Amino acid sequence: MVVVPVVFGVVAAITLKWTGAAWWTWQGLGVLGAFIAGREHRRWWPAAVRGVFGGLFAAGAVICLRLVLPGADATAFDPVSFPVYAAIASAAVHAIGSPVWRRIAPARSVRPDGARA
Repeated sequence: MVVVPVVFGVVAAITLKWTGAAWWTWQGLGVLGAFIAGREHRRWWPAAVRGVFGGLFAAGAVICLRLVLPGADATAFDPVSFPVYAAIASAAVHAIGSPVWRRIAPARSVRPDGARA
């Protein structure tokens, strides 16, 4: 759960120093990834919790590497509010992905003897 958001944050920090177009393209891919990750959950609440922590880990990696990498930021970036916005957006997109999973693969009931209904 921690590795993918941190790797995403590392690449995001690099794109932040590179160009604004690369930063926003990478953020778009992050939204797609959060949606797909949300599909792994049957309910929206666990998906949202996963999104909060994923967003915080990714934002933490961006903020830490932003201080180390040389050069100016390619786009406007506020390190104080970024973790809050990242956590909220990631939680929302993860939660939105969860009902889509339920529509594609509805839960099956299992009888007590182990046979599927």
